[in-house]
Amino acid sequence: LIEHVPVYLFSSSEMDRVFSSLEAVIGELAHELKENILSGDKMERARKPKREAYEEMAEKLGVDPKTTIYADNNWREADMAAELGFLTFLVHQEHQGIMNEHVVINLLAQMKDHLVFKEEAAQ
Repeated sequence: LIEHVPVYLFSSSEMDRVFSSLEAVIGELAHELKENILSGDKMERARKPKREAYEEMAEKLGVDPKTTIYADNNWREADMAAELGFLTFLVHQEHQGIMNEHVVINLLAQMKDHLVFKEEAAQ
């Protein structure tokens, strides 16, 4: 996914915790994403799942919700992102398909199965 689109992380946890968790999962690739992490300790107005937190996140990261994918494992947080216009993926172990406004997947790696990249669309 990172090869095709910019990737940002938005977490209510503190930066040290976010980064160490990310590093444990994706190793050295975490260092490439470090500048694209917006953690709870960097938020000024609100924290997830408050609407103001998502508005602040979009401003700070310079993203437009209408053209941005948002993935979360928390229903309330995914609901708020969808309310603002993000295309939402809910990472959930027990369900798959479409629920509410979210595409439900079991693993983040499954996200690519639901997306069409420009190179593929041109073929």
